[in-house]
Amino acid sequence: MVNILKDRIFLSIKNLKSFCQEITIITVTVTVTITITVIITVTITVIITVTITVIILRMKKYILTVFAVEIMRSNLITILLSSEKRTDLLLLLKEKPRTVEEINNELDTNSVAILPQLKKLKENGIVIQEKKIYELSLLGKIIVRKMESLVKALRQLENDYK
Repeated sequence: MVNILKDRIFLSIKNLKSFCQEITIITVTVTVTITITVIITVTITVIITVTITVIILRMKKYILTVFAVEIMRSNLITILLSSEKRTDLLLLLKEKPRTVEEINNELDTNSVAILPQLKKLKENGIVIQEKKIYELSLLGKIIVRKMESLVKALRQLENDYK
C-alpha cells in the first residue's frame, strides 16, 4: 500500500512538474505575444504620428504660401490700380523704356509726383532702372499686358457714369 501511495505521489509530483512547465511555456508565450503586440502598436502609433506631422507641415507650408500669394496679389492690385498716375505710368512704360523727363512730358507731371510712383513700382519688382532709364521688368510686362484691358474697361465705366 505504501508503494502504491508512493507511486501515486511520485506520479502526482511528476504531473505537477509537467503542468508547471506547461504553465511556464504558456506564460512565456503570452508575455512574448503581448510584447510583440505592444511593439507593433507603438510602431504603428509612431508611423501615424510622423505621417500626420508631415502632412500638417506640408499643409502649413501650403497655407502660408497661399496666404503670401493672396497678400501679394492684393498688394499688387492696390499698387497697380489705386493711383491713376501709377497706372498711366505703367501703360506708358509698356510702349518703351523712358527717362524721368520723358515720363514727365508724356504724363504732363513733374518729378516730385512721378518719383514716388517709380520707387513703389521698383520696390515691387514691376519696374527696373538702368542708369536714368526706367522700363517694365518681365513681371511688369506680364502684369501690364493683363491689366490693360481691365483699366480700359474701368475707365469706360467711369466715363459712362459721369
